[in-house]
Amino acid sequence: MTHFDFRIFTAAIVVMLALLAYLQGPSSNDPFVPENAQLRAQLDTLPIEDLAAYKHAHARANDPFDMGLFGNSRSVMVSHTDLGLPTDGFFNFSLPGGSMRQSIALLEELSRDGKAPRHAVISLDHLELQYYAPPDYPAPLRRWTLAANDVASAWSGSGNPVLSAKVVADRFLLEWDRFTNLFNAARLRNRMAARYPDVIRASTNDRATRTDGSRNAPFEAAGGDFSLAPQVMAVGVPQMIDQDFARLDALARSGIAITIYESPLAPGTLDGRQPAGDALALRQQVSQACDRFTLTCHLAPPALGGSAQAWPDCCHAPAPVLADYLKSFLNLPGNG
Repeated sequence: MTHFDFRIFTAAIVVMLALLAYLQGPSSNDPFVPENAQLRAQLDTLPIEDLAAYKHAHARANDPFDMGLFGNSRSVMVSHTDLGLPTDGFFNFSLPGGSMRQSIALLEELSRDGKAPRHAVISLDHLELQYYAPPDYPAPLRRWTLAANDVASAWSGSGNPVLSAKVVADRFLLEWDRFTNLFNAARLRNRMAARYPDVIRASTNDRATRTDGSRNAPFEAAGGDFSLAPQVMAVGVPQMIDQDFARLDALARSGIAITIYESPLAPGTLDGRQPAGDALALRQQVSQACDRFTLTCHLAPPALGGSAQAWPDCCHAPAPVLADYLKSFLNLPGNG
């Protein structure tokens, strides 16, 4: 009887966890169609994996875009109008909180569906930031495969069992964090509000997402944080870079034009500061990978025009400033 009771208890727990996960799934509505302005206004309250799922689903429902911009909060504000492109020819796939690794994972998912943009423009966080985190999307089985590949890359690239063990521990802790987030009350409420807007009142802000995937990003003209504190490179990054650029090469060979650019910093951010040794080493490694795989890369971005006071902080360019930089090397209609 005790054994039978334990089985019922275990089954009940599994059912409740499955129900909890189901209730937190994204809505079947497409927020990127004009009539769904309410859902678009909620996107900034949702976790990165939900936003990725919405953008992935929107791409599946449409013909491949001519150009897609991939990145995070450093690129999400750029719209088709900033680049002088038609609304149906461009989509901003940027996912605030993600890294270049997240961009690659999303692009691979789009490619599997035959919905990758013809030209993928990918933001690499300025290497002084040393931000190169694992992806939160796609769904668990695909994500776990990527995590296993990270462990294999750490081992084959270093032959160091300690480093490999650290990568295993890091990926496990990330997955544990994702599991415990199922029980986060604020996250649950925001997800439920997006899925059942007639039942739960939504939280919104003035950073509403547009139909082309970009996000309105108001900012203070002055008073932001322009410091750039010393960064610590995440475990296994050098080993991941070669693996990830090989993945990009495979995507390029499938017919996708790929352009990678290192995100710029506000004017004066690095004045009086020696470049970080890790950042220099990573830039050299990235440059060599670009050459080896014949990928188009724009690294070590120049100081962009204008005053730093137009920036909200050290690392997020205003949309017009970043768009002008992108137009300086992208072959866009009407931009020379």
